[in-house]
Amino acid sequence: MNNPIANTQEEIKRLCKTLRLPGVAQEIDELLSNPENLNLSQLEWTGRALRREDSGRNTRSLDRRLKNAQLRHKDTLVSKIEYKPTRGLDKKVLNSMATCDWIRASQNCLIVGKAGVGKTWIASALGNSACCAGMNVKMVRMPLLLDEIRATELTQTSIPEFINRYAKFNLLILDDWGLGKLDPRCKGHLVELIEARSGKASTLVTTVLPVNCWSDYIADATFADAFMDRFLQNVIRIEVKGPSMRTGVK
Repeated sequence: MNNPIANTQEEIKRLCKTLRLPGVAQEIDELLSNPENLNLSQLEWTGRALRREDSGRNTRSLDRRLKNAQLRHKDTLVSKIEYKPTRGLDKKVLNSMATCDWIRASQNCLIVGKAGVGKTWIASALGNSACCAGMNVKMVRMPLLLDEIRATELTQTSIPEFINRYAKFNLLILDDWGLGKLDPRCKGHLVELIEARSGKASTLVTTVLPVNCWSDYIADATFADAFMDRFLQNVIRIEVKGPSMRTGVK
């Protein structure tokens, strides 16, 4: 003898698979597993199923954004930042940045400090906040970005395509700015990248180099002025002080 409820349940499962609604199928299974839920109204059933689907989609979307962001520290949160007096951090500023309003306003951020003080950790926490706010984020170490620029030149890949790819992120985190020697071939492309993002998206730079040393690092007055003018004109500066978080040595 046919079981109408079982047949309907199987039909719903088939439709949910076809329409890619796994949350709806899971919620209906759970609702049917408890006889008391049969007393719920049709609207209550529909609402619970749709909320389950919406929650699942949001979770999967966040997982994709976090995966694509390639944050160096994946589980960091602004709420977990240590505010020891020796670090010189302003909790009010960082909590405000966790709202991501600075990214919506296309502001930049500079995090400077000695090696090991937690610059990348803080940058990852801010990137995590942006991902949770539905924004597209990308973190890349400067040496790897420069390698990519050189590889793009060696192949026949278009530099404008490279610029456009990195220009699309709501937040681009350039980690370890100033590490190693800057290849002269990359200077103009870096300026073009910052120009493409200026006033349209946010760029966060972590570095051990004080700003007054950037001109020497870039080693070209024209490119240095162009880069610094575009990046620093609308920037939030965070200086991380204190001993290394890795070694505890000053």
